[in-house]
Amino acid sequence: MPGQWPLDDSKAVWHALCHVQLQADGELPGTQEVNAVVARLAKRFGRTNGAIRSRIRHMHDTSHAAYAELVNCGARQPASNSAPPPPRPAAPPQTAAGDASGGNLYSALRSFRAKRAQADGVQPYHVVHDSVLQKIADRCPTSLDELKLVNGIGMDKMNTYGSEIVRICQESAPARPAAPPGPLPQGATTTPCSKRKTPATGSGTATGTTVAVAKRPSGWPYASSPAPKPGIP
Repeated sequence: MPGQWPLDDSKAVWHALCHVQLQADGELPGTQEVNAVVARLAKRFGRTNGAIRSRIRHMHDTSHAAYAELVNCGARQPASNSAPPPPRPAAPPQTAAGDASGGNLYSALRSFRAKRAQADGVQPYHVVHDSVLQKIADRCPTSLDELKLVNGIGMDKMNTYGSEIVRICQESAPARPAAPPGPLPQGATTTPCSKRKTPATGSGTATGTTVAVAKRPSGWPYASSPAPKPGIP
């Protein structure tokens, strides 16, 4: 009856659709051939097309009871013995230092995703999809605020994987070179002020410079009065 799946019905759905490759989001493709098979099964078992699609998706999910049911009855092999998944798209070619850094980050993110998928018992694309991984590698977000700007990262993934993704990006981010010193002002020198010699005629000092001061004539009686100019009695 609708709402419960007898084993024979599950086996029939599996044998009819197990050859169809699921899409990246885990759904059956919407081709005319697949739609026809889904409609025929739905009519046969008195269910909706959506129920048939949902059932075949659960049969591919290693964490779902429908998967365990088929494996236990021998209708399908465990995931470890099943046919290998289709090859993933290759990373973009590396043509410069920045591209090489992004490629290394993409590899690190895929390694992290594989470990989390194995630990959680789900398919890798359930963690983060390939296209989203590539966007993260291109942006290299080094904070959660930057990661939020990546299209495809919702709050659930932020809360579950955000901190680890940011940590990987921080470790793979290229070091930024220090800014070169600016040009010196016109007439400036790099010689330290402490090494400048004071002229023998006497000196008065100001911050960062040396100023020559003329000596007063010997015997000039008024210390506060200016010395006479040369040629004036």
